[in-house]
Amino acid sequence: MRIQQCYGMSEGLLCFTRGTDSDSVRFNSQGRPLSEQDEVLIVDSDGTPVPPGQSGELITRGPYTISSYFNNPLATSRAFTQDGYYRTGDMAHLDSAGNVYIDGRLTDSINRGGEKFSPEEIEALTKQHAKIQDVAVVGISDQRFGEVPCLFAVVHEGEQLSLSEVRRHLEIVGIAQFKLPERLVLIEAIPRKGIGKIDRASLRAQIYGERQSEAQASGSGEL
Repeated sequence: MRIQQCYGMSEGLLCFTRGTDSDSVRFNSQGRPLSEQDEVLIVDSDGTPVPPGQSGELITRGPYTISSYFNNPLATSRAFTQDGYYRTGDMAHLDSAGNVYIDGRLTDSINRGGEKFSPEEIEALTKQHAKIQDVAVVGISDQRFGEVPCLFAVVHEGEQLSLSEVRRHLEIVGIAQFKLPERLVLIEAIPRKGIGKIDRASLRAQIYGERQSEAQASGSGEL
């Protein structure tokens, strides 16, 4: 049996790996578009295309991708660029062969003092720690930087874990300093949606609830 990865959406674009692709491509990417007429760009926050290997928002247009939403001009104006590209809301990067690598959702990205990055990178590297069974990362509000990463971790039975251990591990594997988590929360299980994706909204709500309780207890009213 050979694994095939797919990526697509109801609005159109479909990508998939081919059986002739290398193991590296099949295991790590979501492949290339179905049609040679599919156009895929990775753009920064200003809408400027970025070079291969750099992450940004994936936008697309092609023969089977919609060009508007029926009777909904407001949704259309938000979802499409002026030249007709559909904004997928997905963070991704391309390799030199045009294979798509999904890095996460745009709304899940963390903006720490103007430096934007995907939580999936931190999660993948943190899972390499021997004490950790499962992890999730979300952005939480911060008065100085606007937003910082918070790491939720499930540890193996009988293990203890500190934030300093996690940060030291990430520094050793070479992650950028600004991506290091500022808070660690140990939980019994990472909440997930029906299709297995991390329920980040639930984790953010948990942090917000904890901060509300802390603020009420201190009488500061600051979250």
